[in-house]
Amino acid sequence: MDEADAKESSSTSRELEIEKIAGSADDHVAGSVFVKRIELPDLGVGTLVAVFHLKSKDSGDLQILGGDTFELVCKKIESSGTSVLEAVRLSTSAAWEYLSDRNLEVNFALVFFWDDACYISRFGSLAKILIFDSLISGGKQVSEEIKFDSGSGPTKLGQIYLVATEPFLTIFDKSLLSHDADLGELIDGVATEISAKKDKFGVAAALVRIKPHKGETLVGREEDESLEEAEKEEVLPKKQTFFKDVLTVVRFRRGVVILACLVLLILMGSVLFTLKGSRERENKTQFNSHFAAASSKYNEATALLELNRSKAREILVEADREVKLALKFLGDESAKKLESEIVLKLKETENTQNINFELLVEVDEPLSSLSVSDKRLWAVGGGKIFEIDPTSKSVDEIDSGAAERGFIFDAAGYLLGENKVVKIDFTSGKSEDLFNTEGAHDIAVFLGNIYLLFDLRIAKFVPVAKGYSETSYLEKEVELTQRSRFAIDGYIWVTSGKRIYKFLRGRQESFEISGLSGGGDLGAIFTNTELSDLYVIDVTNSALLVIGKDGIYKRAYQSTEFGKASDMVINESKRLYIVLANKILTAELE
Repeated sequence: MDEADAKESSSTSRELEIEKIAGSADDHVAGSVFVKRIELPDLGVGTLVAVFHLKSKDSGDLQILGGDTFELVCKKIESSGTSVLEAVRLSTSAAWEYLSDRNLEVNFALVFFWDDACYISRFGSLAKILIFDSLISGGKQVSEEIKFDSGSGPTKLGQIYLVATEPFLTIFDKSLLSHDADLGELIDGVATEISAKKDKFGVAAALVRIKPHKGETLVGREEDESLEEAEKEEVLPKKQTFFKDVLTVVRFRRGVVILACLVLLILMGSVLFTLKGSRERENKTQFNSHFAAASSKYNEATALLELNRSKAREILVEADREVKLALKFLGDESAKKLESEIVLKLKETENTQNINFELLVEVDEPLSSLSVSDKRLWAVGGGKIFEIDPTSKSVDEIDSGAAERGFIFDAAGYLLGENKVVKIDFTSGKSEDLFNTEGAHDIAVFLGNIYLLFDLRIAKFVPVAKGYSETSYLEKEVELTQRSRFAIDGYIWVTSGKRIYKFLRGRQESFEISGLSGGGDLGAIFTNTELSDLYVIDVTNSALLVIGKDGIYKRAYQSTEFGKASDMVINESKRLYIVLANKILTAELE
């Protein structure tokens, strides 16, 4: 154990005493623990404690993978530019995204200590966070396990935080933790016990004690009790004035109680005032930081406007982001004015291009949806599926019943209509009713799971032994419209009015469109795992918007056909296809 592990100090007014331990790892299971001081721009330094438990069916160096993930988490927190809690949450999502495609069982917990508070985020059931509050009388400890996924709260002097994997907790005696326990000796004892075990893989933990700075003391119940004993000695009655003295004692005690209540009320008011002042100072600090950055970038972009219009627009987009962040902390008039000026400059520099379509095919039935699969187009409408070869422009028809919309996946059509979902196998020609549903207005298939879009929710249907099992995908309902459509690339992207929702594992992620002024109602949306952008139809302005998956608006293509299009797709060579009544039109995108 390094000497640096014993004590860490952050930008808080207190010290952190930290002890950590990790067992051995093999090719399939590893437990890792990390501690690092992280500097937040304009906020000072905090201390991050992280524990990972990784398990894989395949062999590999999981400890190195854990270390790489921890470095990613640190960089995400350092560069987030958001609130501390949001930075920790975003780092959790980044860690999961980094590990999610590696066929692993992933569990980890993050605890970030900053400014007399801790910010917690965890993933998986095998990473635990326990908080032990010290009751000084008798040295007893009261423990509480954190059950929520993320949150924050103030730290208290004497608290001990245990961040650990489940295998560590099975061998650690929590009753040994007292307010005066030697954490180093406890860890050394556990290390001895671990070394004697055969199954020592996946063990990792950190013990963090909140300590006062020099001159700051813990006030506990023992001092209160000794003070009360002294008071008793001073008011012991003499026999000859017994009743008089008893009355005096009662009055004295009543006065003490009233005084104590007044002191308590004053202290509570002081704490509330301090907390409010602390929040206001933090908000002001955050506002000043983002507003200064926005002003600087706006001035830089204005100076570049005539020399390099494209570069100036990129800087304006960054300025727009910064001023919006500033306004989240403080609704200052100067920031609102700057926001308006940035919007005007963005409008001046918009990359807009007219687009001319050519007719690909025209069929006898009105079309409602379009898919691309195996270099072919598949259109649904009028009770039929139309298979279209874009090269030869040949069209084959398949009867689809009364399908309203459809999605093509793995040589099969998944059709929505008549309050049910039907699957047609293109190889065998077999049609199968999968399940009943009502009120859905879009359908998509991703990794074999079927997703339906409703007015307030998204339903996910997972294949099981005897059909499909329905679950509610979203953690909470969101407001959608009949015009809302969705696309899936691992994330689920949903249009709703003038905004785009971004969801991962049912949880809404932060996503805002930057650099777009005067946008209208959004409709059809398309993307996939191979594309780096979102393609969205702005129905109000008859335009196709190209928006990066980081939210940055890049360009717009304009044509009156976009205002009437019901669906669209883009193939791997960036050729656009849209559905317009009974026609499919096409154009090349730059």
